[in-house]
Amino acid sequence: MPVFKKSRNTPDELFDEGWQFYSKATTLEPPGTVFRIDAAHRRYLVGKVEVPTEKGDETAASLEKRVSTTLGMFVRFLGLDKLGIGGKLDRVQQFAFELKDAEREITTDVALDDALLAFLEKLDYRADNRYFVIREALSATSMLYALTKDQLVELGGEGALATALGAGASIAHASSERITFPKTFPQRMRVTFLPEEITTTRSNLSGEKPTLGRKRVTKPLTWTDD
Repeated sequence: MPVFKKSRNTPDELFDEGWQFYSKATTLEPPGTVFRIDAAHRRYLVGKVEVPTEKGDETAASLEKRVSTTLGMFVRFLGLDKLGIGGKLDRVQQFAFELKDAEREITTDVALDDALLAFLEKLDYRADNRYFVIREALSATSMLYALTKDQLVELGGEGALATALGAGASIAHASSERITFPKTFPQRMRVTFLPEEITTTRSNLSGEKPTLGRKRVTKPLTWTDD
């Protein structure tokens, strides 16, 4: 896998606003998955709407991406929850990585609207929760993560990271300002997704269910899984 060579992608492809890491790499939660985050930031799966999707390779080899999220969410995605961290877990920053054999799953507005119509009629909408639907996902066979020098310090340094990654961890110095380390998955797995928020478009004062619609997500989401 290339070590972050200069990419031919456009800035928009590199800095996708609204993309989120899954809690961990997974074969589950495809486009059409609906989840909610309650007032205590706990995340629950609500259901799945069946939507037609298309799949396509992003590049022939690897794809460089950056996702804005908190250090806490990034550490959990890596499966390093027990890593002793001295930095601020809730500070939003950008994390860079490469995806090997990247594949994108997408659906369309029309397909999603049609599928959600019946689903939202049955939804027991809780006004103090936020609801989301996954409309795109990226999967890969492996990833190459990159950390800046400052991010490495927040994680406790190279020794702490190597210990947390376990025996056989391969940490490389891509430059004086960045280190990289790979992760190979046992099979193709989803790693990032693009959600839209299901929110009220009009309140019904008569006590009936509110009218729901979708809106773009532009900020990092944070949650804990129960």
